[in-house]
Amino acid sequence: MADQEDRIFTGTLFITTDNFQLKPPGNAPFIDLDFTFLDDRLDHQDVSVLGHLGERKITDFTSVRSIIAMNVVPKHDIAVRAYEIYESGHGGNAEDNWLRAERQLLTTPRA
Repeated sequence: MADQEDRIFTGTLFITTDNFQLKPPGNAPFIDLDFTFLDDRLDHQDVSVLGHLGERKITDFTSVRSIIAMNVVPKHDIAVRAYEIYESGHGGNAEDNWLRAERQLLTTPRA
């Protein structure tokens, strides 16, 4: 059964010829990532993903557990935005600035 509530997943993104995989931190196994607007420059990058767990259909008879992604943002972009929040004088502590930047970037519609 799919978990339809959107949440943030983190890890390293790996792009293969036929799919996208997110490697969470630690020893957790890879998770299939269903996302149609992926930029090849994100391959092997640490990212945050906004999405929910579901199933991606491979064939008429096969599906895989997958993160159905709404947006993918590289950690570098989050760090830059968190620093901008800090520099604005309207931020909080480093963790609050990071979480705020992450939410802002993940919920901004893709251009």
